Amino acid sequence: MAFRSRKGLDRVKCKRCSKPLKTLKSIEIGYGPICVKKQAAEDAEFERIQITLDEIVEPEQVAQ
Repeated sequence: MAFRSRKGLDRVKCKRCSKPLKTLKSIEIGYGPICVKKQAAEDAEFERIQITLDEIVEPEQVAQ
């Protein structure tokens, strides 16, 4: 998302904490610098604990 001017940028808010975003980089990614780190950590933990269908189906097929 590219912006040609700073007009209206003060209305762009962080997707996580809703604080106004100040830099173009933050606006492009939708998170402030602190929240992007927190969100990345939460996303990594979410992916780590997920169970896939293959993990459930494979053990049952081996037992048969």
